[in-house]
Amino acid sequence: QSLARHDPVVAKNALVHLYRAVRQQRLEGAGADQLARLHAGVAALLTSRAGGTAFVGCLHELALTEDDTSGWLRPEDVSESAERTGTLHSAARLIERHIVAAAPAARPQKRARDLASAAASGGEREVRVLLMEIYRQLADEDVVRGLAAEVAGVTELRDALSAEARGDSLEALRLFQRASGSLGESGSASVSEELELAQRGRRACLLRLGRWGELRAATEALVQPGGDGLGTWRESAHEPWVRMLLVSRAKEGAAGQGWRSWVAEQ
Repeated sequence: QSLARHDPVVAKNALVHLYRAVRQQRLEGAGADQLARLHAGVAALLTSRAGGTAFVGCLHELALTEDDTSGWLRPEDVSESAERTGTLHSAARLIERHIVAAAPAARPQKRARDLASAAASGGEREVRVLLMEIYRQLADEDVVRGLAAEVAGVTELRDALSAEARGDSLEALRLFQRASGSLGESGSASVSEELELAQRGRRACLLRLGRWGELRAATEALVQPGGDGLGTWRESAHEPWVRMLLVSRAKEGAAGQGWRSWVAEQ
């Protein structure tokens, strides 16, 4: 007990083992009501925003001891807690389990990458987007592209993702721009995630192609107060584009005064 008080990892492992023991000895064969209360307690702690990485990681591990969490643990809460504390790997496993549980006739997979790819074919579209964002933060671009292709309903967006996957940034940029135009004209709320994918892909292509002026214009529009609103972004979501803005400004102003004058203005 004294060691657990001073070491978060030891405390986490001890609580997970204790949870498993209580779950097996006290709740095996017990009424569904007792088990539901236990699950509700774990879910409530996850949404409480209390504790840091070790605490949230412990809650994820507790949930992973269960065979199926789809009935009592919301993927949105798992994703939010992971982004807040950096517990991305355990969150990815929980969301994958949720998607696979929702998919009919899901077969077990051995590797996490294969599991994510298979999971993309079933379950809710919004949950696949959450999983995609977690893998994006883990820098596993192969899984991101696979999930994005499943989410995409517009032909140009699927073709753009394929071009990006084979390294043809120029063709991908052309298709991302066409997809952005098509999706933007629709004005439907249901395509907002696809539009974000297209715009994100366009900015990434501009970065790879070194088209600094266009990249600066695209990223600068995102961070303007009153535009998309920097204050409304999640930190993990806006950081890459802020870095892109700084890089594009530096590249553009490297030979002149533009960069220094912009920094002075800020």
